[in-house]
Amino acid sequence: MKPFRAIATIAFAIASFSAFAADYPAPKQAEWVARDFKFHTGEVMPALRMSYTTLGDPAGQPVLVLHGTSQFAGAMLTPAFAGELFGAGQPLDATKYFIIIPDSLGHGKSTRPSDGLKAKFPKYNYDDMVDAQYRLLTEGLGVKHLRLIIGNLGIGNLRTPCISARALDRIHQERSGTRPTQFAEGLFVNRESNSPAIDFRCDVGL
Repeated sequence: MKPFRAIATIAFAIASFSAFAADYPAPKQAEWVARDFKFHTGEVMPALRMSYTTLGDPAGQPVLVLHGTSQFAGAMLTPAFAGELFGAGQPLDATKYFIIIPDSLGHGKSTRPSDGLKAKFPKYNYDDMVDAQYRLLTEGLGVKHLRLIIGNLGIGNLRTPCISARALDRIHQERSGTRPTQFAEGLFVNRESNSPAIDFRCDVGL
């Protein structure tokens, strides 16, 4: 009876996890290519691939989710994160919001040195990562306004204010220094270490 009980327990756990994970719309993965991408060094890559994952209807309010250091989009689809945010009735209900989770430049399935160029790959920094994501949003997905930008620990919360600043710079240039868009900003803090855990910006016009 013990082996049967063990198998039954495992089967129940898998079923429970599947039901929990399926509480939000199924993620969809896609790729978009940025043509003639210019790095901060001046080097130009004819085609830069940006991989990204989305949840929900593109007609919903767009929300940009940025993964952390050495991660990729899939790292944000865990029960502890997606399972707490994207389900029905949860803060970022994917039936109402259009969740966009890019693989950053150099991460996941987006263009990275290990694709072949290795040491010859252009030296890139946060500006380049932000530019690639900005082009994905505006050119690839046609997003003009983000309801929220949220970033995970590390490069996620470092890039969040950068994208906000990039958007505001464009608005300043186009509208003679006016600031027609406002965004709320804040920081979730890790209570144990008192270090920043998640950074977010709200209502960012692109």
